[in-house]
Amino acid sequence: MEKRIILIVDDDHSFLETAREVLEAEGFEVVTASSSRQGLEHLQQNLPDLIIVDLSTDDGDDGFRFYWALRGEKAKEFSHIPLIAVTLAYSTTLYNFAEYKYGEFLSIDDLLPKSIDGKVLTDKVKQHLPTAS
Repeated sequence: MEKRIILIVDDDHSFLETAREVLEAEGFEVVTASSSRQGLEHLQQNLPDLIIVDLSTDDGDDGFRFYWALRGEKAKEFSHIPLIAVTLAYSTTLYNFAEYKYGEFLSIDDLLPKSIDGKVLTDKVKQHLPTAS
């Protein structure tokens, strides 16, 4: 069986490496990008089976730029790829994303706090991956 490819876009290198280790231990192929530009370059080369993106990057909106490239009006080619967002916004802002239904606020499949534990991450990835045909 072919390995499922997970793309992680995050400017936090510690999170990238930890998430990579956890997901690779579960048998996934993991590709990382430290900016939206790198993430979009990867999408042009090889479509992943699932994407994890940090919405709250250090430059403020890089994660949202990547999100809009995936889910904006002209991004139909990527709309089938499950998208899990991670963010520190739960603890560092007054925004409580948990109050919103994702489809009404963001077109994502799941939203997780950045301090996510490895088991929860792998469970969510497995939950949102399309079944193999």
